[in-house]
Amino acid sequence: MKYFFLLFFSILLVQPATAQDDEIILYDPIGDAVGGLLTGMIKGQVQRHQQQQQLAQQARLIADKGILKINDGNYREAINIFTQGIEAFPNMSDFYYYRGMALYASDQKEKALTDFEQATLLYPALEDAYVRSAKIKEDLYGPERALEELNRGLKYLPSSTELLLGRGIHYREAGNYKIALNDFDQVLRQNPANGEAFLERAICHFRLDNFTYAMVNAQMAVRYTPDEPEAHNVRGMIYYQQGLFNEASQNFDQAIKLNPKMIAYYSNRGMLRYQLGMTDLALVDIDRAMKLDPEHPGIYKLRGMTYLKKGQKSKACNDFKKSCALAGDSTCKEYYEHCK
Repeated sequence: MKYFFLLFFSILLVQPATAQDDEIILYDPIGDAVGGLLTGMIKGQVQRHQQQQQLAQQARLIADKGILKINDGNYREAINIFTQGIEAFPNMSDFYYYRGMALYASDQKEKALTDFEQATLLYPALEDAYVRSAKIKEDLYGPERALEELNRGLKYLPSSTELLLGRGIHYREAGNYKIALNDFDQVLRQNPANGEAFLERAICHFRLDNFTYAMVNAQMAVRYTPDEPEAHNVRGMIYYQQGLFNEASQNFDQAIKLNPKMIAYYSNRGMLRYQLGMTDLALVDIDRAMKLDPEHPGIYKLRGMTYLKKGQKSKACNDFKKSCALAGDSTCKEYYEHCK
């Protein structure tokens, strides 16, 4: 502020561009000195700004080029591009993040994890890096390490819906349904139209045998995410438990229509058809599920039960035996009960 004050007065004092003989031309050495200093400062700032713009443009070109390679599936080239970017810009969090994505896509999970962690150290608000780190840690080291990573992210981003959803899913998968519900509730307080949170709440209430609450949340999940097959599948499971088989069948149909490669959807519809005595249609669903996963013990068990209902005990026992061999004692009951 002092410099601008002095400059203002120097302008007042050095006004005349031409002087008459009787005019006095005032000279302000302080104002001139400050003006020169300001001119130098402004030039330096302009130069630095231009340099920053050039660097930013260079970084943007590197990022765009690397992202394009990732989108094209050229992960090795993407890794090389972002490695060069890191060498030029060692504090650029985005370069570590995108190189981590390319490394993960090329199944180099440990290296990807290192990059994601470095990205969050440089920029702690990089939400997706925590999510991806948690996924890798769960794959490599187990769910507890994943939970640690999600909590680390929530330390910096306590309102992150992605991290809250991730932690809630972790708790739900561990069977801690009530704790999971707390995280999903937080998500919905921030975003009352979050279909994924409603879906997760529906699953938790279903596991807690709170079928009324489960249905309310499943209905909201379908409302906000009508193209999510799992929302229809979960609603179908709830209808099934309530004895509303026609509604359950319609939801399983829709789930399969949206994702025809999910074994659980065929299995659920096959179980429904088995319960309704529609054994031939049940076998169609079971065979489709078996093509997707020929080593799933539950599918062999369901097919064995269906054969048994059709009176084809030999085929049933073969499937019970196969199921027992794949899963162990947990699925051997039917084999010993019907085939020994």
